[in-house]
Amino acid sequence: MTTEFTVTPAACRPAQLIKDRCFYCRQLIGGKHKADCVLVRRKVTVRLIMEYDVVVPAHWTPDNVEFHRNESSWCADNLVDELAALVDNGPAGEGCLCGRAKFAFVRDAGEPYLGEG
Repeated sequence: MTTEFTVTPAACRPAQLIKDRCFYCRQLIGGKHKADCVLVRRKVTVRLIMEYDVVVPAHWTPDNVEFHRNESSWCADNLVDELAALVDNGPAGEGCLCGRAKFAFVRDAGEPYLGEG
């Protein structure tokens, strides 16, 4: 099933000299976006796979580490600070998590929609 979306003026971009068409798929305002236009989007679920080192008490077992991270009062929001520290303190010139992170597609999570704005 193909879903069609009408091109509106919101598909224009400031860098565009002629403002009568989609900046990406070049279809005229009032026409239909091409099926491969980047403004026709859908939500998908991805899985992040990552390994990194953390500091824990020396006597903790693997079960203690997993309990602390998954079931105790430790909040997974703390992960944000840990990841930021990995970026800030990474090897010289790295400055990102690309060497540590891998993503896998899990499933579609929504129907196509238009994201011109």
